[in-house]
Amino acid sequence: MRRLTNIIIGLLVLTVSCFAQNLTFVCGPYTLRNVALANGARYTQSVAPGAIASLFGSFQSLAFGQPATLPLPAELSRIEIRFNGIAAPLFYSSPSQINLQIPWQLLGLSNARVDVVFHSSLCIGGETISLASFAPGLFSTNQQGAGQAAILIANTSFMAAPSGLFPGSRPVRRGEYISIFATG
Repeated sequence: MRRLTNIIIGLLVLTVSCFAQNLTFVCGPYTLRNVALANGARYTQSVAPGAIASLFGSFQSLAFGQPATLPLPAELSRIEIRFNGIAAPLFYSSPSQINLQIPWQLLGLSNARVDVVFHSSLCIGGETISLASFAPGLFSTNQQGAGQAAILIANTSFMAAPSGLFPGSRPVRRGEYISIFATG
């Protein structure tokens, strides 16, 4: 289902347009409504074990966070996302978005229960989501899920794209290797 989600941060209202799986959680004094789980590259509702996904919503009092080391942490900015009780590795957190990896341990399942642990408390309202066997998607340079794919020419700082499309972009030459940023 395509939906527009309003994300309110103070006086700022962000509208996210995506095909997503919609979730609601009650976390003590906080209610996380209109939480949308989407494929991290294409912003569609198709997510698969091992894939990068994004949760969009209004996560009141959630700080901006990025892990400082690898492996990725299960908790970031005092929030944890669990799928069938398995904590998802977290890439990023903000008051409007959380980026995570769907746990590989869900491979072969068609659905999973999503729970949120917020400020050390399990939230009420765990939701069940659908899982795909695979959900491929290329990350795009405009971060909108469409358009020019994010592709780097190996051992350079150049984006693989028509010359001039981006500062430092050029076509790939015969014999060069590329890095394609994808998930799914």
